[in-house]
Formats: sequence, structure tokens, C-alpha cells
Amino acid sequence: MSPRRGGGRPPGAAGRPGRFAAWRSPSSIDSRIGLWGATSSGKTTMLAALHTAMTQQDGGDDDWILFSANEATRAFLARARAQIARREFPVPSPHEARELSLSLLRPDSAGWARRLVRRGTRRRARRAEFHITLMDVSGRMYAPATFDDQDADDRKQAGDLFRDEPEAGDAVELLVDHLARADGMVYLFDPLRELETQDSYQYLESMVERVLARAEELGRLPDGKLPHYLAVCINKIDDRRVFNAAYDGGFLSVSDSDEMLPEITREDAADLFRHLCSREMMGGAAGSGPWVRGSIERHFHPGRVRYFASSSIGFYVGSGGTFRIQDFANIEADDLGRPRIRGRLNPVNVLEPFLWLAESIRAAPTAPALESRRGGPASTGEGDGQPGHAGADVDDPLAGDDAGLGGVPGPQPRSDEADWDDSPFQTRIDEMPPPPPPPPPPPWQPR
Repeated sequence: MSPRRGGGRPPGAAGRPGRFAAWRSPSSIDSRIGLWGATSSGKTTMLAALHTAMTQQDGGDDDWILFSANEATRAFLARARAQIARREFPVPSPHEARELSLSLLRPDSAGWARRLVRRGTRRRARRAEFHITLMDVSGRMYAPATFDDQDADDRKQAGDLFRDEPEAGDAVELLVDHLARADGMVYLFDPLRELETQDSYQYLESMVERVLARAEELGRLPDGKLPHYLAVCINKIDDRRVFNAAYDGGFLSVSDSDEMLPEITREDAADLFRHLCSREMMGGAAGSGPWVRGSIERHFHPGRVRYFASSSIGFYVGSGGTFRIQDFANIEADDLGRPRIRGRLNPVNVLEPFLWLAESIRAAPTAPALESRRGGPASTGEGDGQPGHAGADVDDPLAGDDAGLGGVPGPQPRSDEADWDDSPFQTRIDEMPPPPPPPPPPPWQPR
């Protein structure tokens, strides 16, 4: 199937200017976001690419600003950006849990350009603001470890990997608690690792079991499913093996950018994930892919899961200024055979998962952590880094006649937002645009 120009993207698809224009009232929300992925899945590079993704917005009124909220985060991002400037991949995180604090700010153009004074009262500019607390850790902390006893079964225990490193064991517990209390998660699915080692499910399930147990202690499993919003990122689509799988499956579109870069819409990203997790994956055995998909569907509400096809370094664009399907790899080897970044970064769907989480959590906050059943303090939304939940319906946070898939309501209309019906998240089926006309011949030459 050939790529299609424009992609027929419905309202609210990632990449369209103004996709979060529904934010109209002053807003400042704090939230915890978990960044989840196996070793070498690209977590550190993704965080480093966030700043580049910000600078490559289209310059409209709906652009976002990203800045570090503390010195530790500034130092981490500064080091990562310096490595990228040298065309080096950021060094993976050590065996420690490093908490990062970021702020996303989008000025509201209606109040930014002017301030009205009425009856001696100055009207403040309206804006949308979102504070994110992330925990950056080594991918090894998500790894299962087989028991030393050769007669043991296939049960895994994530903490055993660090049994000889007490400080790392403490970091694992911090990570589990952070994920259990989080409002949203970004899960990086690495198709290349799955193709080579077929252990994605082991990395995912070993940590899910711990997070489920901790979430139960915090009273966050009223219906047996995790309340988190989950952004699933199919990472490394710039790699030719992943790109070819998307191309051959008909999941690629041509963006409206001047470089004519390929893109995968969020609807196609969900189909691509199912394809990669099917019984046949990129010409090889499916490995643990079907189990990964089953684990996500089993432990998360389907109405709170969205899929993105992402790449932290993006596709290579040469001197011609346009994407060439014959030469798009943005990784090359140095003199010692080590991988390095070939050209400038063109991040793909690096910022969008965080913005979707921000909008979703603001519109329908997740259930807060209650009193821990093992006697420890629990998150209440006040004074423990988990604000934004005050006033949430603790008794039945998932109740409602208009519940979406899995009994979980999606973003609901707000009484103080008259233009909420314009939100891309509220488009009804009968309001969807008609199917696009047949696509013109693809602008790319055959592979």
C-alpha cells in the first residue's frame, strides 16, 4: 500500500496546530508521569529530545514552552543536550532513581497581547500550565531476573537484579511507588529489542505486578485495573526495519511539512502496534509481542490508552531539503564503530504523548492514592508532590452514566467552557468528516 498525502487525519490527531485549543480557563496542574521502558528502549534520549521538539513547533499561538523546575533537572537536560550537540546519544541513567521536574506552559493569545483594566481591576492573561514530575531510571530496573536455582520456574522478580546493590534496590522501590501513584505513564515499546531478544513482556509484566500490588495498597484498584492514562510509544520508527514494516502494512502517510516527512496518525499507530504484536512480526517470530498487547489490554482501561509512533532522533533530511526513502537513516557509525547521530534531530511524536496526558489528566483526573493499607502515608494531593486531586471523587472515581470503554469516562464537558464542543476530544461519530478522496501518486520513489 502506498503512502498517502495528508493522511486524512481526523480532528485531534497528533501534529495538527491548535489540537489543545480547548484549554480556555486558567489552569495550573501538577502531575506525576511515569516513563516506562526496557534497557535501550530510548527513555533518556526521549527526554533529551523534548527540548528540540519544543523548538520545532510551528510558531503559532498554541505552541508550548518547556522549562526545568529545579536545578537537578536543568543539569540533567543540559548534559543530555550537550551530548546530542556532539552527535552522541545521551548516556543511559545509572542505577539510581532520578526525579525530574518539568513545567509545560502555553500562553493564551487572547490575554497575552493586552491587559484590560476595568474599574481599577487588572485582568490577568490566561494561560495553560502543567507541571510534570518524572522519574528517570536505568532500564535495568524494569528487568526480570531468573532465580539462581536451576530448578526454579519462570517466575521473575524485578528486585533480584539488584540484590547486590542496596542503593539500587531502594531505587527500585522508589520507582514502583512513583509508578503506582502516577496519573499517567509513557510506555516505550522497542520493536527492535523485541525482534532481537523477545523479552519485552518479561520487562513489562515483572514491573506491572509490583505496581499493581502497590496500587492496591494505595486503594487505586477499585475495579482491578490501573487508573492511569497510558501513552504507548512505538519507538525507533526511524530504523529501516520498523519503517519497512509500517510502509508494507500501509500505515504511513506523508505529512504536510516542507520536508514531506512520513508520519503515522494515532489511529494507524494503534493498528501498527497490533501488527507488530501479531503472530508474525517484521518477518520473524512474534516473540512476546502478543503477551505485551494482552498485558496492556488486561491491566489498563482501553478508554485511557493511546498509541503513538515515535522517534527521538527522527528521519535524516539531506541537502535537498526533503525526505528520501532511499536515504533516511539518521544513525551512522563513528571510526570505532559506535553509533552516533548523523544529522539534525527531527523528533517524531516526542512531545505529543506528554501533551495528550496533560489534557486527559486535566479533563478527568485519575483516582488519588488513599491511605496505604500497610500503614505508610499515602498521596492525598496535598504536600506530597501529587497535587491536582483535591476535590476528586474518592468514593467512586470511575462512576458515571457516560462512562467510556472499560467503564472509564473520557474527558467530560466543563460548565465554565462554552466552546468545549470544539474540543478535538469531543468529536462525535456523526460529525466526523467524510472520507478523503483517493490519494494522488506517492511523492516518494519506490524502495
